Amino acid sequence: MKKLITVSLLLISVSISFSQSKKKQIETLTYKLDSINSVLLRSIDDNRELNSNKIVLESKISLLKNENSSKNDKIESLTKEVKSLEQDYQLVVAELELKSDSLDSCVYVLLNKNISENNKNPNEIYFEGIVVFILTPYDNIEYIEVKIDKGELAGKTEELYWSCGTSDTNTIESTGDFDVRYADEGKKVAGVIVRSNCMSENYETGVDYSKEIYRVKVLNNAGN
Repeated sequence: MKKLITVSLLLISVSISFSQSKKKQIETLTYKLDSINSVLLRSIDDNRELNSNKIVLESKISLLKNENSSKNDKIESLTKEVKSLEQDYQLVVAELELKSDSLDSCVYVLLNKNISENNKNPNEIYFEGIVVFILTPYDNIEYIEVKIDKGELAGKTEELYWSCGTSDTNTIESTGDFDVRYADEGKKVAGVIVRSNCMSENYETGVDYSKEIYRVKVLNNAGN
């Protein structure tokens, strides 16, 4: 009987001890679970806040991109407008230069025609043409070759002299704004020339001979 009672008490004691240990384990696990839940809830809140900040930042970035795109469009539009204005400016300048050259040409032509018409010398000839050759002064010979397109000599290419050699005694005074030192071939000119004679040397025989030439009396630039 005593043994039975002792065994029963021992079992009860073990049962009570196991129950208390189990309860403590449950309490510990419950505490840990609560801690984990708390951390999880904080993480969820932090994630929500991060998502909210992300949305705000994405909205700002999108707004900045739209503003930048709008500015780029304005810059591109202004650039095109500037280029268009530059082209218009160049066209206006070119047109003004063309009109200026045309006006200068008309002035020179009218001036030379007036000189020619008022002159009674039958050997004086008004002309217009294009310079095709320029002889730099050499051995007292100075002339230009002109393809004449207006005047009595139209259709001909003639040498127009200032001086035809060391034996030339029939030189005349010439006027006009054409300067042979700075002239270019292809330049349009207008003026008055005089039919004349020149003593020239035959380099083969060494004998001087007379030849008919045209001397420059008036020579002006007449545009490009």
